[in-house]
This record gives sequence, structure tokens and C-alpha cells, in this order.
Amino acid sequence: MAFKNYHRVSFIITIVFVAFYGTLLAGIGDSEESEITIIINRVSYEQRLKVQLEENASTGYTWHYYSSEANAFSLFSKEISVDRSENAVQGGGSTVTWLFSPESLGSFAIIFKLYREWEGEEKAVDIRVFNVEVDDRTLSECIPDYVTVLGSSSGSASPGDLFSVTTEQDSSAGFSWSVRSDTEILRLMDDRYTDPSKSQSSPVDISNFPMATAEPGKRLFDFEALRRGVSLIELEFSSTVENDGTASTLYAGVSVK
Repeated sequence: MAFKNYHRVSFIITIVFVAFYGTLLAGIGDSEESEITIIINRVSYEQRLKVQLEENASTGYTWHYYSSEANAFSLFSKEISVDRSENAVQGGGSTVTWLFSPESLGSFAIIFKLYREWEGEEKAVDIRVFNVEVDDRTLSECIPDYVTVLGSSSGSASPGDLFSVTTEQDSSAGFSWSVRSDTEILRLMDDRYTDPSKSQSSPVDISNFPMATAEPGKRLFDFEALRRGVSLIELEFSSTVENDGTASTLYAGVSVK
């Protein structure tokens, strides 16, 4: 098995969805926030990557997957489990389980979209995104799980909702960002940076604590959901300090329903 070496920088992204209700429209100013954390699934190249999703093939809607990077993984197995108990509903849904094998070191995303085969991907009604970072660790007592269940980096919104994609960013090093999404479904409203050290009312002197590190800042990308559909958000970033010409991409999936 041939592996490629990649230089990657990992961030944790938080998607904050702000739902505006009638009270807000009336001027009261109430809003409810929910946060979805983008998960970077760090795995060994020896592990199997497990994804489990629900679908109802009788409706025509089935999950289709692809990778953000060519030859990043291969399908090891796929199983479909149908509920055959006495209380099962005829024509009900099933659970589909995929096992993937990493084929290269580095970072990539597995993207699933739910749509009818004859309608095509552009008519997808749901999306799931799984960010994966594969390293060269071998399985041992420190890594007892041969199969790792991947955590999803996806969320949902309604037309008219505002939400923010938030990343942790080291304020000591600059980054250049490029954001891509389906502009018919999402509109990028703003791009802003917040520095926690400047927002503290009483700065703490950490000079006597050599092991302490400064709290990272936050880079926020504000979006508006325009209409129903699904969109993959790609956040490509590169360091403006190192100038080594490399760039990395993080992914989020948003379903507007």
C-alpha cells in the first residue's frame, strides 16, 4: 500500500445556527442558538472507518458517497439491515453500514448525499460530511478499536436562518481563507475574527507560567440560508507566515429544509 505524506493543520469548527422566531420579528430580540462541532476523526491507517445511516429505499431515496481526495479510501464492505420484528412497519426504512479502508495518509472528507438515482445529485435532500485525518500509527494496546465510528460534521437550517461557521485560529500566525459553497442555497454574509485576549476585562499575566499557552482566537464565517437544498461548505486555508505554498481544506455539510 502506497501512502502520500501531507502537511495539514487541523482546526475545530463550530457551526452556530441562529433560528429567528416570531418574537424576534416582533422586536423582542429572542433567538435560540444550537452548535454543531465539526469533528476531525483522527485514525490509524490500519483501522476500518464505519459510517451508519438510515434510508428508505422504497421511497427511492438512497445514500451516495464520494471523497474530497482521489484514492483516499476504498470500500471494504456494505451491509443493509432491515427491521423484521413483529412491530416493524411494512415498507419502513433500513440501516445501512459502510466500512472503509484508508488508502493514503493525510486529510480528506467522505461526503454522503441522499437523493433519488433518477433525479441526480442536484436534487439531494440531505448531506453528511465526515472529516478524516489518517496518520501512520500502528494498532496496539493504545488503539484497541480496529473499527472506528466516524463522527458527522453536518447540520440543518431553514430558509431565512442565519448561522456562523466558526474555526479556532492561532492569533500569532496569519491565515488566508477561501470559502466555497452553493451560492443558490447559502449566502456568505461576513468574515470576522475575534481575539479573546482583547475581550478580557482583566488581562491575566502568564509570564510566570512558561507552560501556559494563549487561548486561540475565532474566525467566523456568517451565512444566510436562502432556499431548500444541500450545500457542502469548503474552507480552504493557508498560512501567510510560512509561505510554503501548501493549503488545507475543512468541510461542513448543511441541509436547508
